[in-house]
Amino acid sequence: MDFRAGAALFAAALVFVPAVYAVADPGFTDPATIRAAVANAVETAAPQLPATTLEAEVAPVDPAVHLPACPALAAAVPPLSGAFITVKVSCPAPAWTIYVPVRLHQWRRVVVAAAALPPNRPLTAADLTLARVDTATLPSAPVAAPAEAIGNLLRTNVPAASPILAAQLEAPVLIHRDQKVLVTLNDGAITVKTTLVAEQDGRAGDIISLRNPASQKVVHATVTADGEAEMHL
Repeated sequence: MDFRAGAALFAAALVFVPAVYAVADPGFTDPATIRAAVANAVETAAPQLPATTLEAEVAPVDPAVHLPACPALAAAVPPLSGAFITVKVSCPAPAWTIYVPVRLHQWRRVVVAAAALPPNRPLTAADLTLARVDTATLPSAPVAAPAEAIGNLLRTNVPAASPILAAQLEAPVLIHRDQKVLVTLNDGAITVKTTLVAEQDGRAGDIISLRNPASQKVVHATVTADGEAEMHL
């Protein structure tokens, strides 16, 4: 499977089925016109999200609501976050306002669990696959590419075919407290390697305390991806 990030792609599909009216009264605004204005406003306001297809389902407008005909409808779209928004449609003259619910879908290929996954085990490529998911319904950002998850640990169980969320991941502990650690000291002109004892656990990128067992002096160094540490003097 090709796990490379896809090229930027954006499509907006505004989905609604106009109600059927026997006779359109020119003295009142047609509900279908209101829904079309909402659809157009959402499409215009939608951000150009990479590799995402946006769909918006505009709720029906009650035909019993008789709003005076309006020469210039204005639709105000709130930030497109979450699965539901409400669009304010108004007319300056004659003055009236109506609120129309919209159900949003943001379809995107993201990383999902290839099988039920337990926590606290480094993820491998075999654990992951890609699937088209409605990301508007997710509680937090999904992982876009398997490389972002491989090697990390899950904080919780993830059912098969469920999206992998960035908030569910944590880096593995590479250095444990009381472990002997090879530390590289670099002052720009000279490099020295020594072995110190970790005072705390550490993941890649963490700055941890390490103790010299001979002098008991404590220094701070950055954990590297290979399970060692480095200091720049």
